Amino acid sequence: MKKCMIEVIKTTYDEDLGMDYGVPGPCPMHHVGQVFYADYAKPEGFCDEAWKAIYQYVFALAHMEKGAVLYGDWIQIPGVSINSCNDGIRTVVFKITRMDDPDTQGGKEAGFLKNLAKQKEADRQLERPLMRSEAGERSRGSADPEAGEE
Repeated sequence: MKKCMIEVIKTTYDEDLGMDYGVPGPCPMHHVGQVFYADYAKPEGFCDEAWKAIYQYVFALAHMEKGAVLYGDWIQIPGVSINSCNDGIRTVVFKITRMDDPDTQGGKEAGFLKNLAKQKEADRQLERPLMRSEAGERSRGSADPEAGEE
């Protein structure tokens, strides 16, 4: 069993719901940048309710084989999970990282994310000319084939 690093990467506060239901502000227990370490036991200072929401992911990552990903169609970085507490008014988002997996230690993870960003930009570039040509045809008064006009 390996340890996992739990990082607070985002906190939110729904002001409208907070006002309606008497919740005065963001989560008082967690703030962006906090880091905790765990395997199966809740880290000291960690919110009980947040732990209930994420502990199964910590447990799974701590017990998985090195290099494995959670589910096949979710986060594709081995040894990483993004989860949140279940507070609908002041949600906290956590990044859980298996500690011994070199793919998550700034090397391949960073490379994976960089390659993913490049692929998304390439996809956007491919879509742009299509959108421009379609807009140009319609502005010149060409008929819309789906409308049945000729």
